[in-house]
Amino acid sequence: ANFPVVQRMDGALTKIIKPFNLAQDEPNRIFDHGDAWLQKVRRLRRRNLLPRDVLFAVAAPPQSDLKRFGAYKEICVELKQEDVQLVEQLQMTEIELFART
Repeated sequence: ANFPVVQRMDGALTKIIKPFNLAQDEPNRIFDHGDAWLQKVRRLRRRNLLPRDVLFAVAAPPQSDLKRFGAYKEICVELKQEDVQLVEQLQMTEIELFART
């Protein structure tokens, strides 16, 4: 899996930040994209290839689109179960705080 932002200390991965678009135009596309990354996260976790600190900066569909937003929420719940931290992609303060601590 390719992650655009990684932090290493003494050669070991310590943190990963990934922009994650879940604002696709159809619920099925949200599930497809989300499921693909859920599988990657699960596989990498099983093989101890992910650091403990993983953050996905998520783009969400509008809450008014109940079907798309429902798909987004479902994927988010499953990512959290895999110990992935989630923030809205525009919450730069939280992303920067994650990167610094």
